[in-house]
Amino acid sequence: GVILGADKAIVSKLLDQGKSLEKIYTIDRHIIAAVAGLTADANILIAQARIDSQRYQYTYGEEQPVE
Repeated sequence: GVILGADKAIVSKLLDQGKSLEKIYTIDRHIIAAVAGLTADANILIAQARIDSQRYQYTYGEEQPVE
């Protein structure tokens, strides 16, 4: 197993402390991603990774490998 940890440090008082500060994302049941820095850029990559994982499962009928 793998354990991921993330710190939600507030860098600016102007940032909204809502869901946008999430640092660990679930891509699929067996794939998790952790991001560093501002999450706005990571949100696009996370969304694309989720789409790719779903597309793989639809095409091949099995979960996307993690290799």
